[in-house]
Amino acid sequence: MSVYLKIYDFISGYKDIFFFLILIVLIQSSINFFSVIFFGSIIAIITKNNLNLILENDLITKLPFEINSSNLGFIILFFCISLFLLSVINLCINYYSLKIKFKITKNYLNKILKSIFESQFSFFNSTNKGKLINSFVNEIDKVGSGIVTFARIIPTFFQCIIFISLPFFINFKISLYVYFILILLSLPMIPLTKMGKNFGTNNTKMANIFLKYLGDSFSNKTFLISQNKFSIIIDKIIDSYKKTSNFAIKSGTLDGAPQIILPSISILVIVIFIEHFDLLNSSYLVDLSMIIFSLYRLLPLLASIYGSHLKLYTFNESFNQLEILSIESKKNKLIYGNKKINNIENIKLSSINYLDDSNNKILDKINFNFKIGKINLIYGESGSGKSTIFHLITRYKEPFSGEISINGKQIYELDLPSYRNQISLLGQDVVIFNASLRENLTWFHNVKVTDKKISSIFKKLNLTHLINNKNKSLDLMISDISETISGGEKQRIALARCLISDPNIILLDEITSSLDKENSRLILNLIKTIARTKLVIAISHDPIWINSNLNKFYVSKNI
Repeated sequence: MSVYLKIYDFISGYKDIFFFLILIVLIQSSINFFSVIFFGSIIAIITKNNLNLILENDLITKLPFEINSSNLGFIILFFCISLFLLSVINLCINYYSLKIKFKITKNYLNKILKSIFESQFSFFNSTNKGKLINSFVNEIDKVGSGIVTFARIIPTFFQCIIFISLPFFINFKISLYVYFILILLSLPMIPLTKMGKNFGTNNTKMANIFLKYLGDSFSNKTFLISQNKFSIIIDKIIDSYKKTSNFAIKSGTLDGAPQIILPSISILVIVIFIEHFDLLNSSYLVDLSMIIFSLYRLLPLLASIYGSHLKLYTFNESFNQLEILSIESKKNKLIYGNKKINNIENIKLSSINYLDDSNNKILDKINFNFKIGKINLIYGESGSGKSTIFHLITRYKEPFSGEISINGKQIYELDLPSYRNQISLLGQDVVIFNASLRENLTWFHNVKVTDKKISSIFKKLNLTHLINNKNKSLDLMISDISETISGGEKQRIALARCLISDPNIILLDEITSSLDKENSRLILNLIKTIARTKLVIAISHDPIWINSNLNKFYVSKNI
């Protein structure tokens, strides 16, 4: 499919927002037309050359003033006003084009992100992480820039039609010669189109590779440093960045080539005609001046269109990559029902088997029945699949076989967003945002959380010292107190965030791993109280938890 048809199809749902842009363009085209007439009239009056021919023009006769030497000042004034208005209109077009870009890009980004986050875990696991990051860091912006480019091509194209047509009305013969030589001298630029397409494709590919190596280096920093292998990955990162930048330099240079080459060609064409036909000493001086002025206005527009045409190949590659991501994520979309359930009291796993991507059996015939009333404790060897059970309960992963039921209803029958809204999960890797303490606690909650409720939970978690001191409050930035907050306190802040949402299902993964015995018992006693009315499932190796009176489920490692 042509890149233009692809963009047109992409923006077809936004035709209404292009209407105003087209209206501005029509006004701009009219002003452009009269600016050429004014310019020719000024030359005719000053040189007294071909004045009668100017006066015979039907449009000139409808002007609110006569074209003669006594009105020269008015004509110059109108000419200057027309140029000023064109500048203002160009600013309006740029503003409106950018507005179109960000509106369409925002909606497109929202659509793709939704399709990706509604997909199965297997999609994330199989997708190149560098490609995924690059798509949303760089390629989405290139798609937006492509939309702006296309939006600007529309008004530029209309202006070009005006400036291409005008010289033929002025002097058909001279215009024909001028355009013939101009096209002839511009033919060598045609190969630039193919080069631009190749550079755009390679730039996108290398950007994916660069971000993949960068992501891998951060994900595996401990191994790389401890094994003294970081120099190898740095070499790969630098090499891929070098290749990316080389294609970016070539693509950027190519984009600007038309703006540099076409004006030089136009000057050459004009010099050839002036010299060959001795136009300066002929009756065609006014015609020539109007044609030159038309070309002066036309050539930057042609260069802009040609440069935009090259840029659209970058859009094409970026758009293709994002569309492939969207299509693949939709193929892996989680299928769920429409049943909504409240007051969850029971989660039952029946004959659950789970295999990883290498077909290694992680869970084998698991039969667990988690009930409300007591903490449901999952314990066992490392690597036995305890965290996988949480992933199955949240439907982040799917079992190879077996059934999961919630209050007797199959998990696949439930409305997934509604079901997940009732779950609060707290892992051993605590996420604390660089924001205020209040924002950290209420970030993901749609309902307003009162200070009284926060204080009550902080009191139960032994955290009141963070907000009751003279210089400390809920509105204090985490960065201001991060040095004085221990790992255990961060864990309890995260737990407070988990409890504030008042979920029906609470999943806790090694939440006391960084706490001392005193705080571990404090948390355990608090969770025991919560478990009387909420369904709590916890994973822990902590002896304090294992030796307590809890509903226990042992998971053995499959070798």
